[in-house]
Amino acid sequence: MLVLSRKVGEKIVVDDNVTIVINRISGQRVSIGIVAPRGMRVVRSELPPRDDAAGREAGFSDPAAAPTLSAEVSVAAKR
Repeated sequence: MLVLSRKVGEKIVVDDNVTIVINRISGQRVSIGIVAPRGMRVVRSELPPRDDAAGREAGFSDPAAAPTLSAEVSVAAKR
């Protein structure tokens, strides 16, 4: 696992086509923005897999292409 330190506004680029931006840091929470190709699924690991019907109900003809633009994740406290 690669571990990086970033400040608000700084970015991480993965494989030249995915960019992760640190939007906000508030206590133990970090708000990130993710820019990725439309066909790439970006999901939070704690969510169960989504089936095709759920994606269509949300208005996406291809549920795998449903955009996930930002997420908030918790970070462990540094000691």
